[in-house]
Amino acid sequence: MTATKASTKNANATKTVKATKATKAKNANAVAKNAKNAANVDVAGLKVVELRALLKKRGVDAPASAKKADLVALASAKANANAPVAAASSGSSFLSTRKFTNANVRAQLSNATFKALTEGFKYITMSKIQAATLEPMLTGDDFFAKSKTGSGKTLSFLIPILEGALKGDAKAPGVHAVVVSPTKELAAQTHNEAVKLLQFSKTPHKSVLIIGGAGKGEDMRVARGAEPIAVLVATPGRLNDDIKTMPGFKEKLAGVKVIVLDEADRMLDHGFRPAVEAILGALPKERQTVLISATMPPDLLAIANKYMRSGWKQIDVTDPGSDDGAPKVNQAVTHRAVATPAKFYVRAIAQALDDHMKGRDEYKIIVFLPGVKVVALAAALFKALGYDADEIHSDMSTGQRAKAAQRFATSKQAILFGTDAIARGVDFPNVSFVLQAGMTDQETYVHRVGRTGRGGRSGEALLIAADFEERGLKDALKVHLPESSWSRWDDTKALKARSDSDVTAAARKVPAALFSRAYKGWVGAYASKARDLKIAKADVPALGAELFTQGMGMTSVPDISPDLRKKMGLPAA
Repeated sequence: MTATKASTKNANATKTVKATKATKAKNANAVAKNAKNAANVDVAGLKVVELRALLKKRGVDAPASAKKADLVALASAKANANAPVAAASSGSSFLSTRKFTNANVRAQLSNATFKALTEGFKYITMSKIQAATLEPMLTGDDFFAKSKTGSGKTLSFLIPILEGALKGDAKAPGVHAVVVSPTKELAAQTHNEAVKLLQFSKTPHKSVLIIGGAGKGEDMRVARGAEPIAVLVATPGRLNDDIKTMPGFKEKLAGVKVIVLDEADRMLDHGFRPAVEAILGALPKERQTVLISATMPPDLLAIANKYMRSGWKQIDVTDPGSDDGAPKVNQAVTHRAVATPAKFYVRAIAQALDDHMKGRDEYKIIVFLPGVKVVALAAALFKALGYDADEIHSDMSTGQRAKAAQRFATSKQAILFGTDAIARGVDFPNVSFVLQAGMTDQETYVHRVGRTGRGGRSGEALLIAADFEERGLKDALKVHLPESSWSRWDDTKALKARSDSDVTAAARKVPAALFSRAYKGWVGAYASKARDLKIAKADVPALGAELFTQGMGMTSVPDISPDLRKKMGLPAA
């Protein structure tokens, strides 16, 4: 065949393909145009391309990962010009069959709340936890609720709380409900959702946020008691301090009708049990008490039995766990693990980041590392390597953390280095990749990975382990990461993202003090978990020295004082 004939044949083939695509698109748009406002459309009989066109006409941008069953579920919801179905509600695994538009649900919602849900949040279908808790919340029952991450649990208690406040005396000052959250980030997120729910309310009810590290202005606002506060969202330490020390504050809580302990098990993990019990003891006995928790450890059960009314209920909408009782991971997430020599630690993280970002117009990545100091060092090191990254950890001020969280939440391309302060409860939208480097355990792994694959979307998760921790992590995570999930990165040809000289040059730009603090923090953390990681505690300082010098570019190993070694449970040098 001559070159000219071949060229003509290829051109004709291209035209045919384009014509076929154009015809399909034209047919799909025709179907969508006819079906847009039809109540009796047989959406199950439509093709995927027709379903997507129909949803687009209705103002719904369905995720690329959505399967036909999800598209049918979306399209089956009645279109409403003022209340389009939200793309975030497209996943069928966490949705219920109830809708906010159902007569029996709509009758329990004020016009302001309904408008906020359908126009502000753009939700129509209720999640399982929202459907299960609406009536118990509105009737004042005490209960413990369990629901998997990314399931809409925050709105499950905010909707009835705000409905109760709005239906009360609109002008009466005082606090209607208190929500206690274990971290500043989760408290801020809850407050922001409450503000969004109240946006169409014509009453003076407000949401107030009180968190550690912030100014006392909002605290004093509560103590003055001059306005109706629908919900007070607070961290336990700050709230307990205000109750004990701020004049007039405790008295203004005398009218509280509802208290919610969100992520209650985590509060106990963080040592907040004394503060939590003090808060519960300071509030009126005639109130509704709600615990939201991933687990029910003995300490939390004791609190429930002591502070909740007898006959309190349990609501569990999670899928059954694995047979051995391990926490259940998000099945919408692809899970992988990589073992690498310590000398390739930073290069392996860089390779994972580059692999995920390549060819993507949008991505959001969270990188979890063990401990505040290590996170601060890694963020500085990767910024020096040229990555546009933010960080969130407790060494930052409240304002700095809020700014970083806002930037990450609103960006289309973003990398965030963080501690476990953002591993539970916080809902950053559209996180596409969770990368964990180093020490973790079953529960921590599950909650970290839970930051992606939320709201029916898919996600990716990767664990990077240095050789010396591979055996321990494989054993600890075998339920979630079987042997087939693991691979090795020990060939420099496979680690093209950055070279050894790149890491060394970047390390020179990072203050030596950051390396020193991170190394000591790492040694302390790993010494405390040496048995779980199947390494000898006495070997931890040397393993850390190898990781930090060869893998991260630290120029010299700082001394660990005898007193600090003793505190870490390490033998004398």
